Amino acid sequence: MLIGPAIKETTKNSGGMEILALDYTDVRATFGRMRDFSAPFALYELVVRGKEVDIGQRQQIVLRKENDLKKFDRFWGFTNVSLVNIDLRDHLKLLETMPFDSRTVWPEPNKLPEGFDPARVLEEGKNPGLGIRSLHKQGIDGNGVGIAIIDQPLVKNHKEYVNSIEHFEEIDVYGVPPQMHGPAVASIALGKDCGVAPAAKLYYYAIPMWKWKNCQPYCDVINKILQSNEKLKPSERIRVVSISTGMFSHWKDFTRWKETLRKAEQQELLVVTCNTAAINYGTLTRIPGKDPEDPNSYRSGRYGAGASFLVPAGNRTTASHEGPEVYTYWTEAGMSWATPYIAGLAALAYQVDPEIEPKKIAELLLQTAAQTHAGPIVNPTVFIECVQNPNKISSLLAEAANTKSLEDKAVSEFQKGINKKVAQLDVNNATPEDVIRIFGKPLSYQRRGQTFKEDNLPESYAMVYPEEFSIIILDGHIEELRFQKPGYVFRDSITVGSTLEEALKVLGSLTKTIESEKYILVRGIFYTAEGDKIEPMDGVLYKDIEGRKGYCYYANASQGIHMLFINNRVVIIGVIKREPPNKKR
Repeated sequence: MLIGPAIKETTKNSGGMEILALDYTDVRATFGRMRDFSAPFALYELVVRGKEVDIGQRQQIVLRKENDLKKFDRFWGFTNVSLVNIDLRDHLKLLETMPFDSRTVWPEPNKLPEGFDPARVLEEGKNPGLGIRSLHKQGIDGNGVGIAIIDQPLVKNHKEYVNSIEHFEEIDVYGVPPQMHGPAVASIALGKDCGVAPAAKLYYYAIPMWKWKNCQPYCDVINKILQSNEKLKPSERIRVVSISTGMFSHWKDFTRWKETLRKAEQQELLVVTCNTAAINYGTLTRIPGKDPEDPNSYRSGRYGAGASFLVPAGNRTTASHEGPEVYTYWTEAGMSWATPYIAGLAALAYQVDPEIEPKKIAELLLQTAAQTHAGPIVNPTVFIECVQNPNKISSLLAEAANTKSLEDKAVSEFQKGINKKVAQLDVNNATPEDVIRIFGKPLSYQRRGQTFKEDNLPESYAMVYPEEFSIIILDGHIEELRFQKPGYVFRDSITVGSTLEEALKVLGSLTKTIESEKYILVRGIFYTAEGDKIEPMDGVLYKDIEGRKGYCYYANASQGIHMLFINNRVVIIGVIKREPPNKKR
């Protein structure tokens, strides 16, 4: 430190950030970094004798040497960064994981990786994909349908949606500048180039998400919308509300929230949030360079496990909060980007059939999903066909049932003998070489969606095999064998698809059961609403996580197993290292 050790050092979590504050005599320096990404702390506020010092936070960062690339995390990436001095030819894998925006300055093409064109990547990322633009050409673009978005302060004059704003209202955010969240979700829902429903009408409610930590204010806004709808003709009403947060079951007044949702449904208003209790969806990431219209061009995203269907979110371009013509290309994406996509699809459905019920929209999104290697993916064109012609869904369901029956009869060659192969593996001590000897070479090596070559593997990665089977490697040894399709059978009884009741009969008595509606589960780790991490305890069944009935998690290291349940059925079996009983994982 330039000014020596701090008198006081404090840390806290704020949203997805870890905050570090260093206090000196007359000076406070505050640093931050995104918790999910390994990067050093960055200074973002300096206060001297009570006055904030301009640290040039809004100025463009100019990198001087190649080693500077390591100083950036995968959340903000290279937004508003000049890379003009850096030779990037050997950094394609890094560039495919880092966000950037239309202000990013790139070196000459001869210093970029072969085939990497950032302008093309940014433009292609605007496409919502999966046939959405073909629907637009047919005039199915959400024309006249009202979408309400309840989110953070907005750049009102961004060219993506400036002509779509029908109503704009600020609540408890006076003097707060535009934030990154609002422009992105608005452009995904109804942006003229990025949006699913570009001709829909936008009703925007700018609110302080960072301090609204209970359900009541959200209920108040929805009730305001319902009261406004009562005064309007049916054709002029708001039909969809999009809220890109999902913490309601963790907050005070959750009972009132559920009552508000019931009231909204009774008045034919669909409310889409990141809480998947009502609509069990997850996220997709488009594979760089692949055709966004092709369902096979996507992989399961960060929040894909256990979802009934998946929605494009990662590797997308959205409107930016930095100005009316600025766009950001996001590589990683959470549920926040999927929520407005579904809201946009609902607007298309309401345009085609103004009488459709909210519950029917949710049902059709699930029933029409396309089956792919990544899992079931939202299928906009077939979804709209079934809205237009409800009789079509019967033939689709019959076809799907027949296909599944044939698949069940024809167990793949890879799945045959899977139990014998697992039995040959000493999970506690096996290496990747042992895995290849028994299972053969994997289809790919991946980490958080990034593919690696065999000679350049990170410390932690997944060896990906057919039939949604993968082996997680950490520091050269097996961490987990993960099964997401039937085939492997634990203790001759439990497989993917088994019921919770069936599993518990085999697993034996529980240490205890914890009602977990106030917990969030991310990659086997629980978090509280405040972002604090909670390690799951051995032998404990965590029930109704995030307020979703039947969404459960169980781990037992002494038996070498953990399981995830959706709707009280096994969706993931993980064979893990055996550890002594009563040890936290």
